[in-house]
Amino acid sequence: MCSLCSALGLGTSWEKGGLDGEQARWRLHREAVATAAELTGLLRAARIRIRANPDFGFVVAFATGRTEMVASLADLWHLLDRRKVGIPDPLVV
Repeated sequence: MCSLCSALGLGTSWEKGGLDGEQARWRLHREAVATAAELTGLLRAARIRIRANPDFGFVVAFATGRTEMVASLADLWHLLDRRKVGIPDPLVV
């Protein structure tokens, strides 16, 4: 992954933004909500729901009722890998 996703620890994560101003904050929040919706659709078969958290990143809700918070998409993929959740390829789905 590239540094835009903060996988290498370089650059500012796009989930946290990097722009100033109230309008930029709302735009970034809308993008995070849209990303969470897309991820939820992608992980629907595994019964996992993703919700954008404006203060942290994403909240991951599993079918068991357990929830976990992740700061970035890279952290989300690592969490799913640790929990042995098959990650569908978004380019094939």
